[in-house]
Parts: sequence; C-alpha cells; structure tokens
Amino acid sequence: MGEVAGYCFEGASFVFLILITQRPDSEFLPTVVRDNLMCKVALGNGSDTALKMCFDEKAKGLETLKGPGMGYCMVGGEEVRPFKFPFYSLKRFKEDLAGMLGRAG
Repeated sequence: MGEVAGYCFEGASFVFLILITQRPDSEFLPTVVRDNLMCKVALGNGSDTALKMCFDEKAKGLETLKGPGMGYCMVGGEEVRPFKFPFYSLKRFKEDLAGMLGRAG
C-alpha cells in the first residue's frame, strides 16, 4: 500500500480509490490514508468510536439518525451531513457524488 500512497500524494494524479470497510481503525487502514480521503460515508448509527474514526472531531454532537436508510456523509473536509439512501439508484448516486465533488473543489 505504501507505493500506491506515494503515487496518490504526489499532486494531482487523478487516482480515484474507493475503500469499503467495517472497521476504519489504524489496524486495517493507516491513519495517513484515512485522514486524506476526500469523501467519507458512514451508514446507520455507528458507535461514537466508529464515527470518530470516520469523521475525526467533526463527529462530536451528531444527532442520532431516525429510521432505516440513513447515514452520514462528509465531502472535502466540510461538515458532516445526514442523508437518506433507500431506493438510491447507482445512476443517481454517481450524479450526486459528481455534484458534491464539483462543489468541494
């Protein structure tokens, strides 16, 4: 993973990497990589520890999500926002993600 990280951190290399994990702790994902991810998503009501691993200090004071199909999203280091995702098509997800990445740039 060190070689891949070296390429990714050398400026605008246009590398897109999607990581999916149940435990984003440093045992499985180095903190230097986790801290440099531009889009972070947590599905459901995670524990305080899990949310802190995902969103760092921005996880403090997050409201408890009500109902199924809810999660949190943070793009480009901005605020952590709740979102609803049932019946969310892949096409719609790509459109929304492109829009969020365009605003974060």
